[in-house]
Amino acid sequence: MDVKGYEERLRERVGEGEYERHKELVRLLARNLALEDLLWEEILVSIRDVDARTELLRQRNSIVRDIHTEFRALNIEVPTVWKRILKVLVKY
Repeated sequence: MDVKGYEERLRERVGEGEYERHKELVRLLARNLALEDLLWEEILVSIRDVDARTELLRQRNSIVRDIHTEFRALNIEVPTVWKRILKVLVKY
Protein backbone atom coordinates (compact mmCIF):
# COMPACT_ATOMS: atom_id res chain seq x y z
CA MET A 1 0.00 0.00 0.00
CA ASP A 2 1.22 3.52 -0.68
CA VAL A 3 1.50 6.46 1.72
CA LYS A 4 -1.84 7.98 0.67
CA GLY A 5 -3.62 4.66 1.22
CA TYR A 6 -2.18 4.32 4.70
CA GLU A 7 -2.97 7.94 5.48
CA GLU A 8 -6.63 7.47 4.49
CA ARG A 9 -6.97 4.31 6.59
CA LEU A 10 -5.36 6.02 9.59
CA ARG A 11 -7.58 9.07 9.11
CA GLU A 12 -10.65 6.83 9.28
CA ARG A 13 -9.27 5.00 12.28
CA VAL A 14 -8.40 8.05 14.42
CA GLY A 15 -11.36 10.18 13.37
CA GLU A 16 -11.47 13.58 11.75
CA GLY A 17 -10.86 15.61 14.94
CA GLU A 18 -7.77 13.65 15.97
CA TYR A 19 -6.53 13.66 12.38
CA GLU A 20 -6.68 17.46 12.24
CA ARG A 21 -4.87 17.78 15.58
CA HIS A 22 -2.17 15.23 14.74
CA LYS A 23 -1.98 15.49 10.95
CA GLU A 24 1.83 15.49 10.80
CA LEU A 25 2.09 12.45 13.08
CA VAL A 26 -0.47 10.58 10.96
CA ARG A 27 1.50 11.42 7.82
CA LEU A 28 4.74 10.28 9.45
CA LEU A 29 3.13 7.02 10.52
CA ALA A 30 1.73 6.46 7.01
CA ARG A 31 5.16 7.10 5.51
CA ASN A 32 6.80 4.67 7.93
CA LEU A 33 4.21 1.97 7.22
CA ALA A 34 4.81 2.33 3.47
CA LEU A 35 8.57 2.28 4.07
CA GLU A 36 8.22 -0.94 6.04
CA ASP A 37 6.41 -2.49 3.06
CA LEU A 38 9.27 -1.48 0.77
CA LEU A 39 11.88 -2.86 3.15
CA TRP A 40 10.06 -6.22 3.26
CA GLU A 41 10.13 -6.34 -0.54
CA GLU A 42 13.87 -5.62 -0.52
CA ILE A 43 14.45 -8.24 2.18
CA LEU A 44 12.69 -10.86 0.07
CA VAL A 45 14.81 -9.93 -2.95
CA SER A 46 18.02 -10.07 -0.89
CA ILE A 47 17.14 -13.22 1.03
CA ARG A 48 20.33 -15.04 -0.01
CA ASP A 49 22.70 -12.12 0.57
CA VAL A 50 23.30 -12.37 4.33
CA ASP A 51 24.95 -8.96 4.72
CA ALA A 52 22.31 -7.10 2.72
CA ARG A 53 19.49 -8.96 4.46
CA THR A 54 20.95 -8.21 7.89
CA GLU A 55 21.23 -4.50 7.12
CA LEU A 56 17.70 -4.35 5.69
CA LEU A 57 16.32 -6.16 8.75
CA ARG A 58 18.13 -3.72 11.02
CA GLN A 59 16.56 -0.80 9.14
CA ARG A 60 13.13 -2.45 9.25
CA ASN A 61 13.38 -3.03 12.99
CA SER A 62 14.19 0.62 13.51
CA ILE A 63 11.17 1.66 11.42
CA VAL A 64 8.92 -0.77 13.33
CA ARG A 65 10.01 0.75 16.65
CA ASP A 66 9.10 4.18 15.26
CA ILE A 67 5.74 2.86 14.04
CA HIS A 68 4.90 1.46 17.46
CA THR A 69 5.85 4.76 19.11
CA GLU A 70 3.65 6.68 16.65
CA PHE A 71 0.71 4.31 17.19
CA ARG A 72 1.00 4.85 20.94
CA ALA A 73 1.27 8.64 20.48
CA LEU A 74 -1.99 8.58 18.53
CA ASN A 75 -3.53 6.27 21.13
CA ILE A 76 -4.13 3.56 18.51
CA GLU A 77 -3.81 -0.08 19.42
CA VAL A 78 -0.97 -1.69 17.48
CA PRO A 79 -2.45 -4.34 15.18
CA THR A 80 -1.22 -7.84 15.88
CA VAL A 81 -0.84 -10.76 13.52
CA TRP A 82 -3.77 -12.52 15.18
CA LYS A 83 -6.04 -9.54 14.68
CA ARG A 84 -5.13 -9.39 10.99
CA ILE A 85 -5.87 -13.09 10.60
CA LEU A 86 -9.16 -12.69 12.47
CA LYS A 87 -10.22 -9.85 10.15
CA VAL A 88 -9.52 -12.04 7.13
CA LEU A 89 -11.47 -14.94 8.62
CA VAL A 90 -14.42 -12.70 9.51
CA LYS A 91 -14.72 -11.60 5.87
CA TYR A 92 -15.39 -15.22 4.82
